[in-house]
Amino acid sequence: MRRIDELCAKFPEIPRSIVIKTDLLTEGVRFTPLALEIGKWAVPEFLPWDREVHKGYAAIGSDLVSQDWAWLPHSMSFPGGITAKVLYDFIRHHTSPYEMQATDGEFCLAYEGEPLIDITFERRPQWLSRRLKDGRQMASVFVLSSPDRLLGFPIRFCAYYQPEDICRFCCLNPSGKNIAKGDGYHDVIMSGEAAADCLAAALDEMELRHVTLTGGALRDQRKEAEIHAQVSEHLARVRDTRHANLAIQVMSAALDDDGLERLKEAGVDEVCFNMEVWEERLWPEIVPGKNRHIGRDVWMQRLVNAVEVFGRGRVFCQFVIGVEMVSGRMASHAEGIKSVLEGVEWCAQNGVQSRTHIWCNTPGSLYEPRPGPPTEYFLTISLERHKILQKYDMYFPAGAWPAYSSTCHRCGYLSADSDFQWLLGTGQAEQRAARPA
Repeated sequence: MRRIDELCAKFPEIPRSIVIKTDLLTEGVRFTPLALEIGKWAVPEFLPWDREVHKGYAAIGSDLVSQDWAWLPHSMSFPGGITAKVLYDFIRHHTSPYEMQATDGEFCLAYEGEPLIDITFERRPQWLSRRLKDGRQMASVFVLSSPDRLLGFPIRFCAYYQPEDICRFCCLNPSGKNIAKGDGYHDVIMSGEAAADCLAAALDEMELRHVTLTGGALRDQRKEAEIHAQVSEHLARVRDTRHANLAIQVMSAALDDDGLERLKEAGVDEVCFNMEVWEERLWPEIVPGKNRHIGRDVWMQRLVNAVEVFGRGRVFCQFVIGVEMVSGRMASHAEGIKSVLEGVEWCAQNGVQSRTHIWCNTPGSLYEPRPGPPTEYFLTISLERHKILQKYDMYFPAGAWPAYSSTCHRCGYLSADSDFQWLLGTGQAEQRAARPA
């Protein structure tokens, strides 16, 4: 565990559990048969797009991949409540020093064979396997992407699938043609009635705090906004009937003022318009479709406009950190870090909540084979982002309604963004559950 000790020494301000999580997301976890055993009962790895991009899972076993998920655990939780995505090392294209271990029904994450930190897994709720009126599983409409967040895809297609438009880090775009044809099982456009049935069934069984709607983009943005709005109206009626304290977020392309107002009327609490990468010169390289059809300047102005509609801190913008280095267009790690933090600060100055997503070798994406930056890169960005959010008082306030933002320490499984607020920003001391070296 010398590597973890070295990282903790380099970043003494960062809680040890965040260091471990960040390194785990960077390295991935070694696949072992234990993952198959846990996958029999845990919240599963969901497969929302074309099954062709998930060949790595199918190669493990012919019966491992079902219509809605792979029988492997989606995420793990550390003591203190923070959650990390289970990214297997065959996706990261290198052998990981991390593995999951079990002793007498208890689990831990080990580093080079030595126990490092206790971990737990959420059990798969029954509603995921319940049937809709048409006979499909409810998991065909919504997945459980964290212990208390539903994730759904109202538009299971992206218009930016052509080679000149493809986002270089995304698995959705290359499979666009296949998805548009439909697979005879999943809806390309989500049914609002089915969405409402799923939310009601989930609330019967568990507490939920967030519903996030995402998916691909359409060239016709009025139509894109309307699809999200119609689904959101069905969800909002269920929420209001149940008096549920949960936030509805739409993650879409940056919408114009009419689109924003339509979503607000439909009961949406938050919107998320992801720039993905901050540097202007990288937009044509990394997000060419967004650059071509909307443009960076328009995207930024629409983020500002969204704050006027939804309020400060209820508008989000995600950056896929590390992709700027993977592109090969940055001269140094220092240059990449500076660029990301400029984007984070711009967001904070304009009342937009920045969100980061650690780049990974997403199956099917054009950047999949490329190596990413080291753990130190991501730890530096996450710590400095934490300081920027404190400086501008951008952490989610207590007493708001809905009382939960769409991003919390239980949902942020691909970055440490919300873990800083949970462990440091709210004054709560970290639970020192990591075993001493």
